[in-house]
Amino acid sequence: MPRDGDGPAMLAFSLAGIGQAAPQLAELADQVDGPFAVKAAAHAAALVAGDGAALLAVAERFADQGALLVAVEAADAAAAAHRGAGRQASAGAAAARAGLWLTDCEGARPPDDARDA
Repeated sequence: MPRDGDGPAMLAFSLAGIGQAAPQLAELADQVDGPFAVKAAAHAAALVAGDGAALLAVAERFADQGALLVAVEAADAAAAAHRGAGRQASAGAAAARAGLWLTDCEGARPPDDARDA
């Protein structure tokens, strides 16, 4: 039976490395009502798979929900995945999306931000 809210998914997402939390997030996505759990599970699966296109798609979904810092992290991961696969244009596009969303975060930085100013 689904539970209301995204609390457990958000907790798993924040306490564990996203890749390590992938199995738990996939399970929670089926048990929790709310938009974040499904997106978090998709983010984890795409990160584990190294799928740049899927990472950018989930980044867009986070941004649409207003979770811009999470969107930045997913877009940065997409850029890295694309660079690793030799897709420089796709990497640049993902990095540009991350940068755009980051400008709307009023000075905040994602925890793993490598863009030291």
